[in-house]
Amino acid sequence: MARESGTIARVAAKKLGAALIVVSLLCVPWGLLQWLALRPVKSDLAHGSWWPLWPLLVVALFVAGYEFVFISVVRCMFAIDNGRSYCLDSGKVLSRYPSDPSDNERFKRLTFIVDRLQSRIREEYADVTSRTGWLLAGEGFLLAAFISVLNADRLTCEAKRGFSTGIGLAGCLVSCVLGLSILFGHALAEALKRPRDEAEDLAQALFGVPRAGVPKERLAHTYSHYGSRYIPSLCYIAWVGLTLIVRDAEPGKSGAFGILSCNPGPRGWTVLEPSPAFATGAAKFGAAIPGCPPPTITSDAAKIWIEGIVTKWKGREAPSATDIVILVGSADRVGLRPILRRRYDANVGLARSRAEEVSGMLAKATEKEEIAHRLTKQRIMVLVTGPRDPDYPNVSSLGSNGNCQDPRLERDRKVEVWIPASGSKPEQLGITSSAP
Repeated sequence: MARESGTIARVAAKKLGAALIVVSLLCVPWGLLQWLALRPVKSDLAHGSWWPLWPLLVVALFVAGYEFVFISVVRCMFAIDNGRSYCLDSGKVLSRYPSDPSDNERFKRLTFIVDRLQSRIREEYADVTSRTGWLLAGEGFLLAAFISVLNADRLTCEAKRGFSTGIGLAGCLVSCVLGLSILFGHALAEALKRPRDEAEDLAQALFGVPRAGVPKERLAHTYSHYGSRYIPSLCYIAWVGLTLIVRDAEPGKSGAFGILSCNPGPRGWTVLEPSPAFATGAAKFGAAIPGCPPPTITSDAAKIWIEGIVTKWKGREAPSATDIVILVGSADRVGLRPILRRRYDANVGLARSRAEEVSGMLAKATEKEEIAHRLTKQRIMVLVTGPRDPDYPNVSSLGSNGNCQDPRLERDRKVEVWIPASGSKPEQLGITSSAP
């Protein structure tokens, strides 16, 4: 009784150890993929054209090794029991009839053993095939839902991340459950092949019946089962990677591989402080115009203003790589001189040139920023507007430079800047709610 109790305790301990090994194998991809594939992407050296290749190669090797170790553990779990074998031993069955003189009877029994084992093997592979079909169908539906969530324009960043994470975890669960069933089915079929091969060897030795099929030790036999054996591991590890990627994405930013673009929801626009006033008829801050402030003063003021605009642009709520800036250029009501009219045609052309000047300064000031804050020509919309005060008196009586210091006309030589506002109050970003 004590010996039997000790045997039961050892078997229970072995089963518990095997279960812990299986759980550990399921947890390994979470830490390893986080370290291998996601962390290096955030480094500055990860933006070369070659960097996606080595994580994919490592993951491919990991899938192969993962499946090899996993199915080895599954095979070992068949040996953990009370010493009895689940498989039919052909030698023991035939040894029950040592004195039977009829070779025909022994041949019938040996044939029965082979047919019975082969039938069980076919049933196991049929189950493996159906489970693989379930796995691929389920993964296909989940992947379609995953992609649909990522491309849903009306979902916010947090909603996208929550839904995609839930779908990713569901994919992990489905691939884990069906993967275990598939791998156990392969292990059981291989366990059944051992007595079948022994029975076929015995039939060949006793009755000269040659073996059918390719021995399982041959590479052709091994490779033929790789499709259904590696698919579960690949699906599980792929879902682990996708789940980690979407969880790695910060609110308002793209994920490590750019698959999660966040939509901050309904967005408005907020106007920032307008630029310093351009000199009369000038489209550059550094233009020297008689009667206007020295160009150094205007240029220095413009640089300080650009720095403030960039700071407020980077401080917007829920920044996205699809955000744009709207620049509105303007010109006063004073008509252009002939030389300026040949260059700009009209005040509208001068107003646009002023907005383009600010556009170039913003692009240069943000060229080294991350993608969510980097302003390119494609992310800057240039508009123009007319004079704000159409009833300003005696404009025709002013001299060529008589309006440079006039505050009522000076505001028409500035450029307004509008940035997206995601429900944030203007005072939270240090911006004004309307242009002065």
